[in-house]
Amino acid sequence: MIHLETHVLGALGAWALLVVELVVRPFMDRDEELEVSYVEDGRLAEAESRIEASRVFPALADIYGFARDRMDDKRERVDIVALLAEAPNVPRLFELEAAIRSKRRVATLYKRVKSLSRITFYTALIHLVLVGVTVLLEADPVRGWVAGYVRTAFIVAAVTSLCGMLGLVTCFKVLRGRLGDALSAAGEMSGTDA
Repeated sequence: MIHLETHVLGALGAWALLVVELVVRPFMDRDEELEVSYVEDGRLAEAESRIEASRVFPALADIYGFARDRMDDKRERVDIVALLAEAPNVPRLFELEAAIRSKRRVATLYKRVKSLSRITFYTALIHLVLVGVTVLLEADPVRGWVAGYVRTAFIVAAVTSLCGMLGLVTCFKVLRGRLGDALSAAGEMSGTDA
């Protein structure tokens, strides 16, 4: 029969409460919160639209205007590659590529933040289970080298999950900050170009 001391149960309960309050609860609904605050409120779509309106469409319009002006006979086909390689188009192509990269970056950051919130939540739950099993194994009177290895493996897994959980929380905050910066940059772009 496994017998746990009162102070061990108290410490386990306090640790579980701490992890639940600081990690599990905040990240439990974070996925939906991100969906609401970025997708349903239109912040992602607005950022992508601003990038398109302020950088993609003007670059495409300039390239099209250059191509239209270069065509002597409107019915003949133009060598697109040669046309795009001409000097006035090259800077616009670089601007177009940078705009597309900005648009992709916003979408990628959002997906990473959302995925990281889910992973952090599940890592915290796994950590709680590992800590609970570790405490139960330590209280178990069974001795022997196999039991020692099992206990050690669970202790290592619990410590590793704690380190992973703390790292994930830090990464989540950093990525969410980068997403906010990318959205702000998209808004500032349209303010200067429009």
